[in-house]
Amino acid sequence: MEELLNLIIQFNDILRKQIQSYLEFLPILDEEEIAISNYDLASLEKMVIIKDQHSRIAQSLEERRVIVLKKICYMMAFDPRGQNLSLKLFKFTFSTYIKNIKTLVGEVTYNKLLEQETTFNEISSEFEKTFEVVYPRIYRNQAILKKLMKNVSLSISLFQSEAEVGMNYDSLGKAQSLTNKNNGLSSMRVKA
Repeated sequence: MEELLNLIIQFNDILRKQIQSYLEFLPILDEEEIAISNYDLASLEKMVIIKDQHSRIAQSLEERRVIVLKKICYMMAFDPRGQNLSLKLFKFTFSTYIKNIKTLVGEVTYNKLLEQETTFNEISSEFEKTFEVVYPRIYRNQAILKKLMKNVSLSISLFQSEAEVGMNYDSLGKAQSLTNKNNGLSSMRVKA
């Protein structure tokens, strides 16, 4: 039973770290959007690197959470296969498990389990609230980046197609065709 308690404590700790990770992600998204709106490529590159590092940390935490959760489910003899093991389902399963083993464990162990259940319920509630705030921001950021990527792809495609037909650009950025560019000679048609 001590191993189960330790796993639940680990699980709660991972959830706390994920909440902190989500909250740290918001300023990164803000900075990235500011860099995009200011056309600041250097800042955008910096923010993309920071966001990538932060995303890796968040993914690592999520992987650890899933591993610990599977171990807890195994110890509670709960098979989550074929189900989406959400926090809500785990909350229900954990509560049912504690009720079922009340007569099988000592009072001290039972009280420790109840304490961890209370802690888990508080943390999972905070986790869900944080996710409700952060997820729309992440989605909005993805939409902005997809639109930016589409615009960049179209610009690159346009430049490539113009390069293939021999376009050149003057100092003002105006397209000049290499095939029609004259060498200072007039090309008037003269009637004979």
